[in-house]
Amino acid sequence: MPKNRQKLISTNQAASLLIEHPRTVQRKAERGEYPAQKMPGQRGAYVFREADIVAIISKRLREAAKHTEHSEAAS
Repeated sequence: MPKNRQKLISTNQAASLLIEHPRTVQRKAERGEYPAQKMPGQRGAYVFREADIVAIISKRLREAAKHTEHSEAAS
């Protein structure tokens, strides 16, 4: 795969990575909470850049670690 090509994943694939229901992921995409591209057509399915979903997961992990550090420091 050329370096300038981004891997796109489906709503179901993004939901699996995010451990969320696919409809939740779709709603967040509709509200702009998750970066996504709406595909043309009647169904209007969303696709996500895999790198964007990985970045969301990484941010969550950093925030969880930060929260854990603060909780342990307060003990």
